[in-house]
Amino acid sequence: MRHFILFFISFILLSCDVKVNSNQQKVMNENNSTQQNIPFPMTPNYSREFLMENFWKCNYRYNSAPEYWVILPKNVKPVKIEPIQVTGNLINIGQYQTIDKSNYLEVWVFYEVVSGTVQPADWLSEKLKISNESIIHQNIINTSNGEKYSDVLTSKVIIDGEKIISRFTVLKKGSNYFCIKASCNEKDYSVLADKMRHITANWNIND
Repeated sequence: MRHFILFFISFILLSCDVKVNSNQQKVMNENNSTQQNIPFPMTPNYSREFLMENFWKCNYRYNSAPEYWVILPKNVKPVKIEPIQVTGNLINIGQYQTIDKSNYLEVWVFYEVVSGTVQPADWLSEKLKISNESIIHQNIINTSNGEKYSDVLTSKVIIDGEKIISRFTVLKKGSNYFCIKASCNEKDYSVLADKMRHITANWNIND
C-alpha cells in the first residue's frame, strides 16, 4: 500500500511538472510567434521625391575619430558627437534623436579596433549578446571576398518594462569594426520600421 501511495504521489508530481513545462513551452512558442510577426522590411519603400523632401545626409567628423556618413530623417538630428567609451574598447561616435513630437527614434554609431581576424557578423553577434539583445530577425550577407555581414532586428526590455525594437547593421574597414543602431519603442515600430531600414541600409565609412 505504501509503495502504491508513493507511486501515486510521484505520478501526481510528474503530471504537475509536465503541465508546468507544457505551459512554459506554450508561452515560449507564443512569444516566438509574436516576435516573428514583427515586420522586417528588406527593400526600399520610398520614392526619390519623398527621400529628397524628408531625409538629409549627415557627414560625421570629429577630431581624429573615424569619419562616416549616414542618411537620416530631417527631424532626426545629432545630440552628441564627441566619442564616448561605452564598454571595453567599444566607442560611440554619434548619437541622433527625433527633435519634434513625432514618433521617437534614436540612432547610434559605434566602432571598435579589433586585433586579429573576426567576421563582421560574428563581431556584431557578440556585441548583441553582451548587451542582452534578443534577435527577432537576421539577414546574413556573404560577400565575394569571403566576409560575412549581418542586418539584425532585436528587442530588449529596459528598466521601466518598456520593450525597445532596434535594427543593427555592421561595416568593417581594416581593423576597425562599425555598427549602426536605430531604435524605437515597440508601440512606434510599425510606423518607423521603413525609416529604420533606410537608415541602417544607407551609411558608410569615409575613405
